[in-house]
Parts: sequence; C-alpha cells; structure tokens
Amino acid sequence: MDGNNNGGSTAPAAAQPTLKRRGRPAKKAGAGTQELGLKGKGVERVSIRSIDNAIGRYVVARDERMELTKKEVETKTALIKVMRDNKDKLSVDAEGTIVYRHDDMLVTLKHGKDELKVKTEEDDDGND
Repeated sequence: MDGNNNGGSTAPAAAQPTLKRRGRPAKKAGAGTQELGLKGKGVERVSIRSIDNAIGRYVVARDERMELTKKEVETKTALIKVMRDNKDKLSVDAEGTIVYRHDDMLVTLKHGKDELKVKTEEDDDGND
C-alpha cells in the first residue's frame, strides 16, 4: 500500500468536468469520493459526452428556474403587502378574505395567512 488508498495503482484518475452548483463553488472531480484505480468494464468511471452535455443544459435551466422562483416570491410578498396596506379600500368577504379584481383576474388574500391566489375569472382550479 502506498498510503493513498488507491489500491496500489499509480494511474491518475480521469479528470471530469465540474459544474457550478446553486451558488456554491464547483467541487473538484472526485472531491469527497475515493478512486480505487480499478480498470475494466463495470468498475471504471464512464464518461458519455451526450449525457455530460445534457447535464450541463439541465443545470443551467434549473439554476435559471431557481432565480425566477426567488423573483416570484419577492413579487408575491410585495403584492401581499400592498393588498394589506390597501385593505380598507378593497372588498372583504365574511371570512375576512381580501378580494380584488383587475381586468379578467381575480386576486384573493385569505385573512391572517399569506395564501394568495391570482387567477383568471374563468379559471376554476384556484392556481396562483
């Protein structure tokens, strides 16, 4: 044994591309894992370019979605605040739900909760 826990092999591990993960620094290939230095079908690390490319595209799309989610949460919070600030000028039902209509949209904000729904008046499923 050479003290590196690589099974005595002196062959360097294959370099793998690194991807940035949600604002965290990219890890070096193999960080947190141990290469055993074994060779052969079933034990060697497989690298398929089309999968690597698909992973890259997915990570970019996922990160873009996460940024949009942050923006959605911020704008939803701002809408809730402005509706509460103007509650005295808006319709309030018997349960205390604030109701506002804009064009063909119906906006409801339940009393005491941050449960906001914005839907077209034709939309019956209650999606926000």
